[in-house]
Amino acid sequence: MTGADLPSKERFAGPYNTAHRVFLRSIGFTDEDIAKPLVAVAVAWSEVGPCNYHALGLSHLVKEGVRETGGSALAFPAMVVIDNITMGTEGMRYSLVSRDLIADMVEAQTNAHAFDGLIGIAGCDKTEPGLLMAMLRMNKPAVFLYGGTAEPGWYNGKELTMESVYQAMGAYIAGALSENELYQIEKHAHPTVGTCAGLFTANTMSALAESLGIALLGSATPTATSPRRMQYAKESGRTLTSLLESGIRPRDIITYEALENAIVLLMAMGGSTNAVIHLLALATKPTSSYLSTTLTSWRRRCRCWFVSAQAVTSQWQTSTKWAESHSY
Repeated sequence: MTGADLPSKERFAGPYNTAHRVFLRSIGFTDEDIAKPLVAVAVAWSEVGPCNYHALGLSHLVKEGVRETGGSALAFPAMVVIDNITMGTEGMRYSLVSRDLIADMVEAQTNAHAFDGLIGIAGCDKTEPGLLMAMLRMNKPAVFLYGGTAEPGWYNGKELTMESVYQAMGAYIAGALSENELYQIEKHAHPTVGTCAGLFTANTMSALAESLGIALLGSATPTATSPRRMQYAKESGRTLTSLLESGIRPRDIITYEALENAIVLLMAMGGSTNAVIHLLALATKPTSSYLSTTLTSWRRRCRCWFVSAQAVTSQWQTSTKWAESHSY
């Protein structure tokens, strides 16, 4: 993208945009800052749980990476609904719809303020596909950054994850585990910030974002507390300015072939079946029906994965129709 093509130039350059620039100066922008490409950093952030608790810190590193490579960056939040807190309650009614609300919020804030590109930071089930949907809708240069998974916990010499907690709850209900043992597992199972340490939706979608090409190679695996997570945050900022220079956009990256690549990875690693509805939501209108066909084809090749996916089979037709009617 050339300087003349940047939305921020139309919004902030020249005497007729004086009033717009006043607000940038009030938050510390200089003439040099205003002249640079303007990058949005959309942060799915919340203190309600560990998944996104640290995301604001990552946004600071992302902005450093943008500034180091000739851009200006500003951050704004997106909402979060945490499935592990809402599951089994009426709160779960807000889970899937929050994905679309996140996409709407990010699209509105990015387009309304004439950002030239977008870096999305997310760390739980619906925030990840929500940000990816926004990137494809707007088709501005974009990079996705996963917040990272939590470190495992330990109790009595055994490694714990959230899966251990659910197993312990079942054991307690069956009378095979004492309430005190259940309490100890509760205290030790999830010791750090980050998403649930298991191949649930969050870690599945982070791997798929990488396989789609919209996240940096290798960025799905470092834990939330790892120094490598911080390095990927800064590098994501640097990469976005390169995309602005080259003009490469999300729809150039997330093609039908990229979606097929994600399906192969999903089934090869036995990821969350929730990825089916999220991949269909990412598919543009010309590819959504073909994507459903591809899912059907690959399920026959990967029968072991599809046995666990029977529960979502009936959603494919419905999700495909929804994707076609809500495509961009």
